[in-house]
Amino acid sequence: MTRLLRRRWLPICAGLSALAAACGSNGTSSISGGSQVPPPISPIQGEVDAPNGAIAALTPWERWLNDVSLLPSAVALQNVESIDAGQPVVLDIVDAADADNGRIDQPRAVAQAVTDGAGHYEIVDKIADHIDDTCRLMVVVGNEAAGTQMRAFVSSHQANISPVTEGVVRVILDRLAAAPPVHLCDFEPAAIEQITELASALTADVSGDSVLQMNANVYRVLHGSGSIRDALTNATGVPQS
Repeated sequence: MTRLLRRRWLPICAGLSALAAACGSNGTSSISGGSQVPPPISPIQGEVDAPNGAIAALTPWERWLNDVSLLPSAVALQNVESIDAGQPVVLDIVDAADADNGRIDQPRAVAQAVTDGAGHYEIVDKIADHIDDTCRLMVVVGNEAAGTQMRAFVSSHQANISPVTEGVVRVILDRLAAAPPVHLCDFEPAAIEQITELASALTADVSGDSVLQMNANVYRVLHGSGSIRDALTNATGVPQS
């Protein structure tokens, strides 16, 4: 009888010993081999700002007035407001070769979100963990044909979209189309952030009544800025001829 009891207790004791070995003195477990929960993805998020907080297309008459610079400018850029809820924001991958001519003709959409009531969007996608090594990510709102498009190259997980970021996209594309040649991948995220900060300071007093007009006015300032030209050179290491 005693021998039988010993045999029954041996497996139990062995199991308890294994469990005790798997636990540290502080009670933490060191059992390995189970599936591990991957860390959460940091979203790409930001605020979308537009004149009067509206992304709306101009009428053909208003677009003509804008083209000949007769449309009055009444809204200061620093007073641009966040847009309404429900506006789609698309996350694109821009192929460097596609952008070499100064245009982005075939962006590849990878994710989408919509703005909330505060004009905020949040995109959760695994590509968000590869901002630095993906050339390049871009977020887009509005429609180019309607004159309401605003874009921003993604340089961090915080990617606001406004006429300023649209202006930065345009001057970078201008540089890609100019000589001597440089490529989109030459613009590292940190350099894009520096250019955007400079652009924000240079356009603090720019005004416009629509996305179309504000985009044009911001671009006009940035395109003619020697400071922006220097920043583009610093980003690429290649002065524009």
